[in-house]
Amino acid sequence: MSSRADVVIVGGGIIGCSIAYYLSREGVRAQIIERDAIGSEASGMSPGVLAPLMDMEAPGVMDVKARWPYIELCLESFRLHRHLHEELREEAGLDVQYRRTPILHTAFSESEEQRLKAQIPLQQTSGINIAWLGRDELKSLGAGLSPRIRGALCWYDQAEVESYRLTLAYVQAAESRGASIRQGTVTGIRHRGAKVTGVIVSGREIGADTIVLAMGTWSKAGGLWLGRRVPVEPVRGQIITLEPLGELPPYLAFHGINYVIPKAGGSLLIGTTYERVGFRNRVTQAGQNGILRGALSLLPSLAKTRMVRAVSGLRPLSADTLPILGRFPGWDNAYVAAGHGPQGIILSAITGRIMAELITKGHTQTAIEAFDPARFELG
Repeated sequence: MSSRADVVIVGGGIIGCSIAYYLSREGVRAQIIERDAIGSEASGMSPGVLAPLMDMEAPGVMDVKARWPYIELCLESFRLHRHLHEELREEAGLDVQYRRTPILHTAFSESEEQRLKAQIPLQQTSGINIAWLGRDELKSLGAGLSPRIRGALCWYDQAEVESYRLTLAYVQAAESRGASIRQGTVTGIRHRGAKVTGVIVSGREIGADTIVLAMGTWSKAGGLWLGRRVPVEPVRGQIITLEPLGELPPYLAFHGINYVIPKAGGSLLIGTTYERVGFRNRVTQAGQNGILRGALSLLPSLAKTRMVRAVSGLRPLSADTLPILGRFPGWDNAYVAAGHGPQGIILSAITGRIMAELITKGHTQTAIEAFDPARFELG
């Protein structure tokens, strides 16, 4: 394996793999450096929901209008996914199990109903087909929604994928054009002035014309190598896989952070938690109990299902909950793509394209001012 690469990407999660893929489409051979295995962290454990308006229901989001640049980024990436899964099947020979599906955001109280209905005018400007469904309309959907649900905001024609398959498809398609993967731990960089010349991997130097830090929850450490603050923290999310006994519901159902997601392979995913517990990436009994309560409140019939497994992952959340995308200020050839939070799967497509354009052309067709690394002060 070469000890030099056009672009070294530190991190083999879905963001790093998508960047390698889009660079390969521009004829640039990247080398991904991953300390474990491709997609072994949060990327491979995500429920894989492609819902560009999901940020409106994210924990802590109060001012939806202020978040609109981020929502527009999700919308642009959502549109890319409509064709990307077909391109990856052709290039990588891997089906990422993309499928269109409605998503229900449910209301159990009058105040929740009013809050969801108030969002409809702004959401309609997105071009997504949206409607409010009352109790009678929800009953017609079947599949056992709780009678306690007053109604739901329905986003039609949303989508989902198998996140681990998508991560592998990105990297396999990139490898077919010359990208490579190296297992090892990056511990620092080499540079001459403002130009990075390489990275130190397990005690050896790998030369690079450009580096990209796509390190997920470990991005803060990468920023220290460059003297920049990259304020990303881990937020633990736990997920349970169930084996249903009957027909899968024809929708994805959400209530706050609780969800029930039928997958193309025939299983059900229920979740989740939103825990700031540092790097303690483990399943807990308290987390499982909370997830089960939340899922049963949505679909009481789940009481008859069988638990298959429980997993946890660490979502990389930035200090202001927006992605950090672009070139590091003060450096000629060092870039960062981090802080995608729970939307890393949907944002992988647009992030890969943005970073490839910045590296190969020096600019991007997408508005990314709100995500500039320069918004954080020097380390």
